[in-house]
Amino acid sequence: MRYEPEHKTRTRDRIVRNAARKLRAEGLSGSGVASVMKASGLTVGGFYKHFRSKDELLADAIAEGFSESSEKIYSALQNLPREDRWKELVRLYLSPEHRDHPDSGCPVAALAPEMARAKPGVKAEGAGRYARSSFAQLLIFLNRLDYCHNPMRNTKGLL
Repeated sequence: MRYEPEHKTRTRDRIVRNAARKLRAEGLSGSGVASVMKASGLTVGGFYKHFRSKDELLADAIAEGFSESSEKIYSALQNLPREDRWKELVRLYLSPEHRDHPDSGCPVAALAPEMARAKPGVKAEGAGRYARSSFAQLLIFLNRLDYCHNPMRNTKGLL
């Protein structure tokens, strides 16, 4: 049976989305490839058709977690007046909903403590991408919220 050309891309995206949720909920060592593939409706045997290594999946899942989290927050804040957005952002981030559902929350809150204790290979690939991704996502997020005309100036003030 032949699949359409986009099938492999859609399947890979589904695996990454499931891995992102499981990673935030269960931590770096909590969820294995078998669990992620099962949640994606696939068998373990197909994993290497989509990824070169587990570390590649980990890095992609972290990036996906940032993307999902920022989209969720952006949706909640986009219709608020500019001056109220930071208060709402803090309220959302510190809410019981965010605390009780790490699988759909911010990867920083869910994974930061574990990255320090990760295997060297995971640390090199995941932490580097994690750090670059978190800063990039912050800049993109601030820009999308129209925080200012110069997001770099205001971002430096936040750090």
